[in-house]
Amino acid sequence: MPATGNALLILSEPGDPVGDGRGKVLSYDPRTAEFTVTGTERLVQVKVLGDQPWIGEFQLPTSGGPLVPGTYANLTSRVNEANPNGTQSWGPEPVLRNCTSPTGFIKILDAGYSGGQLTRLNLEFEQRCTALTGSLKGRLRWDASDRTEPPAPPPPPDGLWRAQASSVPSAGNYVYLEGGTGKNLSSGANFLYTPENALIRLSAAGRNLRFLVDGDLHWIGAFSGISPRNQVQIGHYPYLLEEQRNNPAKGALKWYQPTTSCPDKLGSSINSSNIEGWVAVDALKYAGDRLQFIEMRFEQRCVHSPNSPALRGQVRWTAADDRLPPAPAIVPAGLWTPPSSQLPTTGSYAYLTSEAGDWIGAGETTTLTPANHTFEVFESNGRIEVHIGGADGWHGIFEGPAFWGAPRAGYYPNLLKFTYGNPAKGGLSWSSPGRGCPSKGWFAIDSISYSHKVLRSLDLRFEHGCEGSAAVSRGKVNWVSNDPVLQAGRVDPVPAAPTRPPAPVPPARGSYILLEGGDDDYVGAGRRYLYTQANAQLKFLRNNRELSFWVNGDDRWSGQFLVPVNQTLKEGAVRFDRVASAAVEPDVAGLHWSGAGRGCTSVDRGSWSVEGLKWSGEQVLSADLAFVQYCAGAQSPLKGWIHWETPEPIKPDDPVYPPPADLWQLPESLRPASGTYLFLHSPSGAFIGDGQNRVLTPDNSSFKLQPYLTGFELQMQEGSRFWMLRALPIGSGPFKPGLYAGVLGSTDANPARGGFDFGGDSKACNSPQGWFVIDSISYAGSEPSAIEMRFEMSCEMRSMPVHGQLRWRR
Repeated sequence: MPATGNALLILSEPGDPVGDGRGKVLSYDPRTAEFTVTGTERLVQVKVLGDQPWIGEFQLPTSGGPLVPGTYANLTSRVNEANPNGTQSWGPEPVLRNCTSPTGFIKILDAGYSGGQLTRLNLEFEQRCTALTGSLKGRLRWDASDRTEPPAPPPPPDGLWRAQASSVPSAGNYVYLEGGTGKNLSSGANFLYTPENALIRLSAAGRNLRFLVDGDLHWIGAFSGISPRNQVQIGHYPYLLEEQRNNPAKGALKWYQPTTSCPDKLGSSINSSNIEGWVAVDALKYAGDRLQFIEMRFEQRCVHSPNSPALRGQVRWTAADDRLPPAPAIVPAGLWTPPSSQLPTTGSYAYLTSEAGDWIGAGETTTLTPANHTFEVFESNGRIEVHIGGADGWHGIFEGPAFWGAPRAGYYPNLLKFTYGNPAKGGLSWSSPGRGCPSKGWFAIDSISYSHKVLRSLDLRFEHGCEGSAAVSRGKVNWVSNDPVLQAGRVDPVPAAPTRPPAPVPPARGSYILLEGGDDDYVGAGRRYLYTQANAQLKFLRNNRELSFWVNGDDRWSGQFLVPVNQTLKEGAVRFDRVASAAVEPDVAGLHWSGAGRGCTSVDRGSWSVEGLKWSGEQVLSADLAFVQYCAGAQSPLKGWIHWETPEPIKPDDPVYPPPADLWQLPESLRPASGTYLFLHSPSGAFIGDGQNRVLTPDNSSFKLQPYLTGFELQMQEGSRFWMLRALPIGSGPFKPGLYAGVLGSTDANPARGGFDFGGDSKACNSPQGWFVIDSISYAGSEPSAIEMRFEMSCEMRSMPVHGQLRWRR
């Protein structure tokens, strides 16, 4: 045991079942383990996390007040057990195994307090499970002021495994995995993942790194640096265990697939399995507390499979590599196509053929048409769905690569079932009546068209096989919508290749708030948010000890900043480096920021500061405020910057007028010649309207317009079907002609954009979004007397929009 500093010494005598009973002596100090000691009114807990974790809990007759030096004998086992002499429990886990009725003593040598909090503890203990077993003895010395930390990782030694230069790219992100011939994890194969064939994501929260690789196989890699450091360091990390059982003074390592990992002692494969290995961090770069670049390699072995080969890996990740999955390939010549002589010459159809032994097609060839089967074909959320013959018919899903949106013409090879396939490639599935299987195959889109983001026509071929079978089904789907609205509408141009959106930049003038969430910050969810007076309502108030800020935009946020109870809020500048959820202690400020439906259970630590603070009554006139908030248990914070100015606030922009000419509008030939009407265009697959167009007029429906918040609500009764349209203007109104873009539902509306939702026939969106155009509006006093408008609205469950056009006269 070291002469000074925090330390725990454990001696397990022969026959002791808790410490293995081999006369083993274990010694821990802050260079080799993490120490935590907490004391409440009734309980003291000692937690030492080293290569083997030890937890001690005890309750003495003096608990409820300061610990008093002395020997406390005849202690029993359970901490909350009623025993006037006190209780204790020591062991590698909080519940002792094979030790149901231990007795023993604790000798308090020294204990110290500051402000009622335990800050120093020096004790000896002995615990014996039965009179016939050996005892577990120990000595603890702990002082909260001991700032000793584990040493920094040493440089990686020469000769440590490294991937061959020819096996990895010279630039950009990659994950390279190399295995031997064993059955676990790598199965003897090598894998190279890049943005060209997989999605590679890194979550870096303090010292904890988590890699997610979504390719043809899915991998999760977890690496933790040395505690209590809040960043990973360059160097060699040997003798690492998995994250659930790691020594924080060394770090942790675990690479696995969601369904495959190292086996436990019984040979079954579980995710919380036994792993050992090393990591070498060769290079890294931070910008503040944000990881920007890392190069690392590792080796991992299964503890209970000593004959299995190691899994080795090498990773390079840089935030500068913003590549997205590649575009669909050009359809190759010679790809399967059905004989033209077997295809209908007109109309929609699905031609299906199957090899002998194929489960889905059962070796048959058939042609399906709308004359004998229902056809429902649509695009939603990047997937084309084909449903023929109703619920018990044929069903296909054809999905493009992530970030590319609606599928376009091209070739999509080497696919797996969309639910667990490679998001960098896409996915597919095909089933026949009563038959489905895990999928593999390809599809090719020879031609496709959309009208205002709704699928209009499709010519698609595919090959589909079941995993484990060589036989395949093939098919060709040729479909043209018979919807008159789509046929009369424009054909959308092919969209440009996707790019990642740029980071938000605060404006040169005017008030704003910028929020930046860390990778494991629950409130900010790893994203950046910028709100100004042009895209949200902002409010900043002062009340006694408190500053309060509100954002009412596409999301709603609020923050409270309180000075400590022994201080007063003053104009000028102030800074607080000790914060909690509520300011109830001297010298501890209050901080609580929440929004978008998320908030901390409690704030662990952080800071806030303000400069140039001025106010008049409750109104804050000017301020520059910055804050850092850590939710309890989080390794990365939510950061925020508020700039508040006194000049005349910038008002939200008016609706865009004239509206863009290419926005959807009902073809003139389909509009009633006069009078009030609402035309709902519900395309195939739509949630609202069930894929059926509807025309509501005074001949078949009643119309009732009434005020709703700052806008209006139009109720329409069509026989047994009830429909409702709500619209909100920008700010407090009134409505002006023009385009209201990027609007949310009326209950979640951003006052800087307006709001809109439409539903009926017992269906409504939970989170609608879209646009509406006021083509013309007239008022009689404060209420509309005539409205002409149109809209586009998508629901959260399906992205294809419904459209509508309204002409209403009072």
